[in-house]
Amino acid sequence: LDNLGLPTVYPPPCGTPDRPATGVWLQTAKGPRKVASIGLALKHWVSYHGVALNVCNPLLPFHAIEPCGYEPGVITSVHQQWGQ
Repeated sequence: LDNLGLPTVYPPPCGTPDRPATGVWLQTAKGPRKVASIGLALKHWVSYHGVALNVCNPLLPFHAIEPCGYEPGVITSVHQQWGQ
């Protein structure tokens, strides 16, 4: 993302010591925005994991949920930020 001119933010901008912010965050003109999510779950001794990078997907569906416990407007995509 840095090579595309999209500077990442580390450590993540929001979160607390007992609930750290996961994922990949970009520094934008409107403040930090989350561009990738990382998930991990354990169920019946089986681990499930995944990574999702928002490249060129519509962001409107995020307004129907509370993505990762954040306001929907904090989610962005590479496509949305690359053109700015």
